[in-house]
Amino acid sequence: MVSDGLSLGKADAESGMGGFVPQNLRQLVKAINHLKKNDRLYVRLYRNQLGAVVAGERLPNLPPSMLALYNSRKTSGDVKPIDRVVYVEHELDATDFVLKGQQEITIDIK
Repeated sequence: MVSDGLSLGKADAESGMGGFVPQNLRQLVKAINHLKKNDRLYVRLYRNQLGAVVAGERLPNLPPSMLALYNSRKTSGDVKPIDRVVYVEHELDATDFVLKGQQEITIDIK
């Protein structure tokens, strides 16, 4: 995926990877430091794989037993499922322009 900052944040929120409420000061500072900017492009490689966000922390690539535990109705607390694991994200240098949009290319590896 190649995207501007706003579109990348929107894609994260729709996939369940974003949109959490910070539980403490450390999480708030981390969230502010990871805000994406609209004057640069972001290149992201990811894989469709299940995981969870627990108390604001991403837990990707969980074993099936842990996913079942977090997805159980008996689990209490702030648990949200995610369906993508980000392997690489690269931020390109700032431009003199405001960028808007994204393009996603799917590659099947066998």
